[in-house]
Amino acid sequence: MIYEQPALWRHTHNPRDPRLTPGGSTGGGAAGVAAGIGHIALGTDIGGSVRYPAYACGVQGLRPSLGRVPNHWGPYNAPSPEPTIGAQLMHVAGPIARTVEDLRLSLSAMSAAGPRDPWSVPAPLEGPPMPLHAALCL
Repeated sequence: MIYEQPALWRHTHNPRDPRLTPGGSTGGGAAGVAAGIGHIALGTDIGGSVRYPAYACGVQGLRPSLGRVPNHWGPYNAPSPEPTIGAQLMHVAGPIARTVEDLRLSLSAMSAAGPRDPWSVPAPLEGPPMPLHAALCL
């Protein structure tokens, strides 16, 4: 018997060019954002699973610093069994969006206190105003 996959389970294509990859493990989220299916996608990143799909699909991705977004954020992300120390130190959840403003909004929502995550840091999202400088090395 040959089993045919429903259309929902088929390959994810890059909406900008179907000949190109949509990226790593969050490629579906990045492709969905790029195609306009949603405004924000959530990915988890250890080695580029938010950053590379965002780049590949031409959208914005943000890998927050460790502790910015609690590891137990969201119902899907409660690790069981407890992850190894290496995974705890490298694994973060971050947003993918079409605009930097959407990234800022989503990171603000994701940065709530995380009492179950020992690495969680309740640091403010913005510091005091500082003058901006730019340098160019020729």
